Amino acid sequence: MTGSVRPAWLAVGLLAAVAGCQSRLNVDHTLDVDVGASNDVIIDAPRYDQKVAVTVTADNPVNVFVFLQKDRDVATKAIESEKASDLILGSKQQTTTDTLEVTVPAKQGAVVAVQTMIKPASVKLKIVGK
Repeated sequence: MTGSVRPAWLAVGLLAAVAGCQSRLNVDHTLDVDVGASNDVIIDAPRYDQKVAVTVTADNPVNVFVFLQKDRDVATKAIESEKASDLILGSKQQTTTDTLEVTVPAKQGAVVAVQTMIKPASVKLKIVGK
């Protein structure tokens, strides 16, 4: 191969690799959540339905909720009023260490909301696509 043809083949190969796969979700996030407050972490919309594991490690008990970005307002009201809602993809209550698994639909961004009730908390989130 000549020098000018090789870069063209390399570009075609890289483009095919990028077009054919979705980058794997792998996010580490640290939050400091005040008493009675809620902090959110956004999960970008996957190309295909994606199973997501959210691992929570906190120094004080927290509530963790996962819902779609499009449902944010209604889901937040349900959480604040402590009512069950089909819009919540998954949740864990009063936990310091736990893993929550949900499926995020294709082309839908999601929100991981972390809430404290009695004490402030330092929270580490590990969000991984499977």
